[in-house]
Amino acid sequence: MARTTYLAVCLLFLVLTVRVAGFADDSRWGDLHGRFVYDGDPPDGEAIAIARDTDVLGESVPDESLVVNACDRGLANVLVYLLPEDGEELRIHPSYAESANDKLELTMHEGRFEPHVLLMRTTQTMVQVNRDAINHHARIAWFRNDPI
Repeated sequence: MARTTYLAVCLLFLVLTVRVAGFADDSRWGDLHGRFVYDGDPPDGEAIAIARDTDVLGESVPDESLVVNACDRGLANVLVYLLPEDGEELRIHPSYAESANDKLELTMHEGRFEPHVLLMRTTQTMVQVNRDAINHHARIAWFRNDPI
């Protein structure tokens, strides 16, 4: 499975590189559509045991580190992003200005995060909402900065 995922990511990167190189004119933009598919039978859903607050959260929560659609084997929670070449800046589509200052909600409910993956820009605000009867919060780990 790891090899299949690696090959899919490499192919997607190649497609992105070719597509971006072909759109040098500022008036033209492209769309990328794709699917990541699990190679084989989808695994059974695993559970993560809860060590504390079981009176509120129960004994376990679903492990959502690998979510596969049982019907079409599509993978959930996959992010793809484009990195510029050294010294280059990526152009940003003008429509991004509309949502530049949006507030995005990350909800904690029944010991889970909804959505499980939240992609946002540095200009946007994350609002953490706790819908459980106990206090807890998200630990955020960045690529280059210290976690919060």
